[in-house]
Amino acid sequence: MLLKQDLSIAGVLFAVSGLISAGTGCAVEAGTADVTQDRTESVASAHSELLTDPTGTIQVVIRQCAIQSFSGGLHSTSCTVPSDFVMIGGGGQVVGQPVPGALLQASEPAGSSVWYIQAKDHVVGSSYQLQAAVVGLKLAGVSQSALQSLVTITQTVATPAGHSTTAFAFPPAGHVVLGGGALATSPGGQQLLSGTAPYPTSTGSVPSAWVASAKDHVVSDIGNVKAFVISIPACPPGFGACLTSKVVRATSPSGGGYRSITMSSTSLVTGFGATADYGAGAGRLLTAIWPTDLAFGNESTLFVNSKDHQIASPGTTTGFQITLSRI
Repeated sequence: MLLKQDLSIAGVLFAVSGLISAGTGCAVEAGTADVTQDRTESVASAHSELLTDPTGTIQVVIRQCAIQSFSGGLHSTSCTVPSDFVMIGGGGQVVGQPVPGALLQASEPAGSSVWYIQAKDHVVGSSYQLQAAVVGLKLAGVSQSALQSLVTITQTVATPAGHSTTAFAFPPAGHVVLGGGALATSPGGQQLLSGTAPYPTSTGSVPSAWVASAKDHVVSDIGNVKAFVISIPACPPGFGACLTSKVVRATSPSGGGYRSITMSSTSLVTGFGATADYGAGAGRLLTAIWPTDLAFGNESTLFVNSKDHQIASPGTTTGFQITLSRI
């Protein structure tokens, strides 16, 4: 997998390091203000399900790693794609709706085979559980190593800001967007994710980029956000056909506290995103971007969740699925 960085945007606060080596397990660690820790594999169990397109030539695996429990603070966990697949996305969740709860800071690719998530309690200490999932792709007629070389991760870092910062990551020309992720960063560790989604975000549209947004909350902290877009050439060599992707979205009812929505699809889903939507006020933050496979009728599900935190801020949560098909 090619990792392309666009470092022309000012204000890069740090680079992700200490990537997990490829494997088949899950990983868990305690966190710090930066994502620069060693990430060791654990023997925690994982659950995988397979989705297939109507032609049987495109396969997607959704792998959910084990839930990890924490007494509070900043923590992370990860999930590794099965060895015969190529990673194209993932997600994570603060499990349930704990009070006061924890908030996501990262849902991002960590190297070529691992999906990494990070969360923290904020302002008020809170125990919580954290879980990561990873999505993998297989194409008929394309070897795993060849597909690995075709899938590209492009990343862009936003200009540093305080209450709201946004980054757009664009794939190479001629590529189809499969998924994406985001990482909120700051010296004080107080930046939190408010969005990680395909762009444009209108129903049924073809995604052309990935947009990530983050903000400080209650505690002022200048930082930025990094957006990742994962893509593949529209006509992969050896596959014998071309590909196209589309965006489907759904929005929760408006209100305070946790706002969640679950989306289901029988189309082949490769990418998952969410935004915490609000008007004026302190704002809302993401707690879950959780892909699952019901193992029933080739159906997959996305659960997304956001919350206001310590300060009432009514709004909604929007979920996004990227579907992939032959043309």
